Amino acid sequence: MGTPAAEHHIDEALVRSLLLDQHPDLAQLPIQQVDAGWDNAMFRLGDRLAVRLPRRAAVASLITHEQTWLPQIASRLTLPVPAPVRTGRPTKGYPWHWSILPWLPGVCADHRDFDSTEGSRFGLFRRGDAKGGNAKRDLSDLSPFPSPSNQGVPVPSILLLSATHSSQ
Repeated sequence: MGTPAAEHHIDEALVRSLLLDQHPDLAQLPIQQVDAGWDNAMFRLGDRLAVRLPRRAAVASLITHEQTWLPQIASRLTLPVPAPVRTGRPTKGYPWHWSILPWLPGVCADHRDFDSTEGSRFGLFRRGDAKGGNAKRDLSDLSPFPSPSNQGVPVPSILLLSATHSSQ
């Protein structure tokens, strides 16, 4: 099974147009497409930022969840979380919300092996013991994602990426 087709054409010209319309102070920065997966396209914006745009209607609402919850989750974790620094809204040229995030250097989680220290840190995160206390209850209360066992916090895939970046 391959990656689903994008339901809207997303390229550097679209990103530039969205920035000119909604964040003109960032529109002069260089834009480079980095990746496009099942759900989102990712563009590097200058040296410090990234733009994340949904590719399909079925997952477009996840961006608004990330915009709401990632800043709150980030405040409770010791690892870097790509919480949006700015947000974008739907326009005539693009139908969904989108985000501007900090650029976290590193590689995608599926392109490298984890070492034992990273595995331990990720395990602490999964248990909710993110800052040495019992953060599980606090994080579970914030999670927009259902947890079948009500034990800890389900991990959005965007956090899996940031977990790999924190040790580099």
